Amino acid sequence: MNLTKIKKGVTLLLVGGMLVTIGCQSEAAMKKDELALNKNAIQNTQVVEKLSKEKLKEMVLKEFKEHFDVEVDTESLFEYIEISDKGYWQVSWSTFNEKKLDEANKKLFDMKGNYKEITKEEKEKLLEEIKELRTGYNKAITYYARGNGNGNIMKIGIKNRAKDEDIYGKEVKEIEVKKEEKEIALKALEDFAGQKVDVSDLNEEISMKDDSWEFFWDNEPDWDAKETKSINYGVTIDKETKEIKSVTYVDDIAKEHKTNTFPEFDTEEGKKIALDFIKEHEYVEKIDDVEFLRYWNADPQIVLFHVDYIYGQDEETGKTKVIKVTVNKRTKEIWSMGKVLESDEELKSKDHERTNKPNPNALG
Repeated sequence: MNLTKIKKGVTLLLVGGMLVTIGCQSEAAMKKDELALNKNAIQNTQVVEKLSKEKLKEMVLKEFKEHFDVEVDTESLFEYIEISDKGYWQVSWSTFNEKKLDEANKKLFDMKGNYKEITKEEKEKLLEEIKELRTGYNKAITYYARGNGNGNIMKIGIKNRAKDEDIYGKEVKEIEVKKEEKEIALKALEDFAGQKVDVSDLNEEISMKDDSWEFFWDNEPDWDAKETKSINYGVTIDKETKEIKSVTYVDDIAKEHKTNTFPEFDTEEGKKIALDFIKEHEYVEKIDDVEFLRYWNADPQIVLFHVDYIYGQDEETGKTKVIKVTVNKRTKEIWSMGKVLESDEELKSKDHERTNKPNPNALG
């Protein structure tokens, strides 16, 4: 899940039985010895699992202190630890009990496999329960990390969506991650938007992934309303150089019956809007060296038009530098900018071509 992005699909570590082959013994003796060996194997595996969980907790808490300057009060939070049989793991502490949501989702999954044995009322009741649990999850403060068995942390972060003083009996303590990178992110956001940006009343998620810091802010839109404001801000910063790698700025009014078909959109105009934005914000040093690469989503059924430009070569990897810009066809506004490195194989890819043809199943 957001932790939903890092949840689910991870199975619990299973302890398998041990097959013991002993020659020239009686069947009873073999069974007795096998049971004893199985018991010891299970006990030893449980100890290893327990130690690995403790080690994970210790490692993750140390990383929160080192990178976020935060000491997680694990005693007052719900703890959630999963280790898959392939060595992938996740750890989290939250004001919300994620185990309840996991159990409800598992129950729903089991129901789908036995659809003839359940009633419509039972399914509706469970779906309502899951909806309520997800509401609680989406209003929680969560400290999370995920990684693989060799001790590498792939992503670690803090999700602060708490708007209530009390959630599921857990008192919410106001948290504020003060980092130099956060100030850089906010400045990049304001430079992108060309105006002051206030994130004080928005949900916030700050995470470290690979070689980058990621910042994300959003609101709680009412999608049942005829008109609702949807806010999604995001900034990615290089951990070492502090270079802005991507910016997303979505501040949109969603209305019912708003058209999602754009047959008259001019791709040349879209390319120019993107290039002018790159020039205006000086996102690349040598603007004269910028070269058009490709565009995506010319399909009239898709609202967001993506344009990619080449702007040089990365000396360290030898890969090509590509800057990506997203244009809203409806408003002609820029919604995002991102910088990536592409290999020769990626540059030759034709994946974008399928998005430039009309598709009756495309979503706007």
